[in-house]
Amino acid sequence: MCHGPDPCGVRSLFLARFPVTSRGRADFSRETMKEQKHTNPDGTTVTIWIGDRARIGDRARIGDRARIGDRAIIGDWARIGDRAIIGDWARIGAGAIIGDWARIGDRARIGASESLHGFCGKYYWDVYSGKLRYGCLTMPIAEWQGKEKELCEKYDQKALPNLLRVVRTATAFLS
Repeated sequence: MCHGPDPCGVRSLFLARFPVTSRGRADFSRETMKEQKHTNPDGTTVTIWIGDRARIGDRARIGDRARIGDRAIIGDWARIGDRAIIGDWARIGAGAIIGDWARIGDRARIGASESLHGFCGKYYWDVYSGKLRYGCLTMPIAEWQGKEKELCEKYDQKALPNLLRVVRTATAFLS
């Protein structure tokens, strides 16, 4: 039977598997990530972090300092923006475009040639699978419609004209 502050060495085994951050929390983010150089189809070389068993398709363009999670699959001709984060087991379809600084969650699926992204002067925005990300807020497009003014009053009153334009563009993209 195990007794004491570290019964059976469980804490030691955990810390050996998951490094601890400066705040004393387990750091899962870089557990299996490896820094490496990637040469894009246009000949540029970038530094990326890639997880174990992740696959990058032929002629896929990966942005500088992008992170590709464990077992993620990037399809042929896909484009991943600078500093984008692709989660573990995520699948990015052939020809899909992921914008700069975008975050694609674990096990997410982005279909072939599916995406829309832009910058409207102050905020980046992206449309993926019926959802719109504007700045730091992501919701289904139907929830954006009619609430633009309310959301801008809450977050940024000067953003209303740009947000209206982005919501119209996103709605047209999905129709």
